[in-house]
Amino acid sequence: KMLVSLICARKNSKGLPGKNIAPLGGMPLIAHSITMAASINAIDRIIVSTDCPEIAAVAEAHGATVPGLRPAELAGDTSPEWLVWRHALENFVEDYRNVDGLVVLPPTGPLREKADVEQAIGLYQGGDCDVVITTTPSHRNPLFNMVKPAEDGLVELGMKPEATIHRRQDAPRFYDITTNCYIVSPALVMNANGLFDGRVRQVVVSAETAVDIDTKIDLEWAEFLMNQKAQRNDE
Repeated sequence: KMLVSLICARKNSKGLPGKNIAPLGGMPLIAHSITMAASINAIDRIIVSTDCPEIAAVAEAHGATVPGLRPAELAGDTSPEWLVWRHALENFVEDYRNVDGLVVLPPTGPLREKADVEQAIGLYQGGDCDVVITTTPSHRNPLFNMVKPAEDGLVELGMKPEATIHRRQDAPRFYDITTNCYIVSPALVMNANGLFDGRVRQVVVSAETAVDIDTKIDLEWAEFLMNQKAQRNDE
């Protein structure tokens, strides 16, 4: 059975038009995901799902396979990513039953570390789960310092704790899901409605690697962090 890396990149992005092929660190954003997948020995194939011939050409130039274009109904702002993954399994691999796992590397997480992806693959292949996600410790906690609107213009805690929590350190830990890497069982994608229908494990990654590119400022921040890392490596 093989591991297939899936990289999903649609044409229209509201926050940053053309972001999936916007330049970052001297190459198109999507190329960071492709070169990462290519550097990992456990990954057998790299497939890009896109609705855009221009993105497809860039992806193929960097070594990915684009077996066909994604239909327009799976490329809108509200199209569920889950159904995009299902479409790829149904249409872009010969038989999804021969695929052990789908390693999804979104273009929006270009600062991911190879060691984290390899750790996630190892955790997934160790069994006892259907999904591995990458997360980073959350700065905010719905039990302590997040609120939601209540009645009469008042606000209340995001989630009511069973007992009053006076210190953030005493609140249960929460984590943000990152777009660095998802590994998911093809059977779950084909038969369930979402990640958390399955048994999910996590690999915790550092915040510096977990920039999620949605806007121009995110892209500039990622460029800054890449330059900082390069300078540290030079020293």
